[in-house]
Amino acid sequence: MRNKLDKDLYNYGLIAGTLAVLLQLSYYLILDQFSTFGQISGVVLIVVNFVICLWSVIELKKRQNGYATFREVFSVYMINRIINITLSIGFVIALYFWIDTDFRDMVVDKQLGTTMEKLSDANMPADQMESTLEAIENWSGRNIKVYLFTWLGYIVVNSIIGLIIAATFKKDEPLV
Repeated sequence: MRNKLDKDLYNYGLIAGTLAVLLQLSYYLILDQFSTFGQISGVVLIVVNFVICLWSVIELKKRQNGYATFREVFSVYMINRIINITLSIGFVIALYFWIDTDFRDMVVDKQLGTTMEKLSDANMPADQMESTLEAIENWSGRNIKVYLFTWLGYIVVNSIIGLIIAATFKKDEPLV
């Protein structure tokens, strides 16, 4: 950042993370995340979070008279995404492993039930379905490693997106 005042650009990550936490909290309190509305709200949240973090890049360029280096654009985007993703997954981990483990078990059981229905509808042989469900059970939401690998996966995917955004939005100041 050229200016210490630009540090407030990282608040966009807090805003996006707070929205993600609020959606997770609404799943816990009132919504059924497996319903059509729950699935659509999850997709809408992903898009909104992306737009909020992209907006931080636009705001950076606006504050710097339309100029921003590759590094500045990538840094602003990625730090906001890391804040956003960490808040969201951190809340889910706290909810599932410390606050209400019964809710976690209900969600995992519902996911397994949905998977079992889909496998049955696909006419999968019973022995193959059993081994598939066993593998899924071993790597389910009851294992904290799943959430840590999910966090890492989001970071990797968003790094690639961040590189594309940085290449698209960079504009160096002309040398005079």
